[in-house]
Amino acid sequence: MKIGLSGQSGFLGTNLLTFLAQKHDVLIFPEVNRTLITYEKKIEISKCDVFIHAAEPASNENYTGEFMHLAMENGNVLGTLLRERLIYVSSVLVYGLGNSIPHGENDLPKPFNNYTEHKTRLENHLKKFDSRTFRLSNLVGIGMHGSTVIRQISQKIAKNEVFEIEPINQRDYIYITDVCEIFDELLLNFEIKMLNIGSGISTSVRELAQILQAVGFPDKKKLKVKEKSREEKSCIPNVSLLKSLLPNQRYTPLSVALKPTLSKEFL
Repeated sequence: MKIGLSGQSGFLGTNLLTFLAQKHDVLIFPEVNRTLITYEKKIEISKCDVFIHAAEPASNENYTGEFMHLAMENGNVLGTLLRERLIYVSSVLVYGLGNSIPHGENDLPKPFNNYTEHKTRLENHLKKFDSRTFRLSNLVGIGMHGSTVIRQISQKIAKNEVFEIEPINQRDYIYITDVCEIFDELLLNFEIKMLNIGSGISTSVRELAQILQAVGFPDKKKLKVKEKSREEKSCIPNVSLLKSLLPNQRYTPLSVALKPTLSKEFL
């Protein structure tokens, strides 16, 4: 299968490229996120069976307009591809800064910054077509971004400092390799138009700190936590839907996923 991929230099894109290239012909398009797409690139994209748009724009309005324009083109192969064979990578952050995740696919988005506004705007545009949107939860694994709550907690544990938990304290984590396998399984599943991809398990920051303590700092003193008051809410796990689609998929436990990531460079 010929797969187009943008955002190949990011955490998800890097892992998708490595994983999918073992089975498929993967063409990378780094220009999609930064410049106008040339005619030659449009021809290359049109030859793909599936295009995974995993690029992460900050606030590039020119890019947004160009991509939407391509998705709206009629009467040409590229427009058809982007409408019918596109997988757009979004984020559960579009649901807003709630204190309980994962959310259900039918929950209304509540964007709160440029990033989530951009994601929501493009999601809404693509709903007009037959493209698919995968909203990803927090990804963990080797090569993950350093400015995560995992790093913040780990640094506090290493220094025996107090970590203050905010009221927004529920997070859903999934191992990057599991995500790559899910993408591979669903490449040609065109029935699903919107899917939250997560572990189906909501982990509180306190639980996350306990896991990090156990797998990364077993000899350190117990993490000192100052916990603010918060409202508890139940979670809406999506793991049952994913398991029905991928009956053989076994999600990697968070403790196993985190252990190799806690390198000296990460800390």
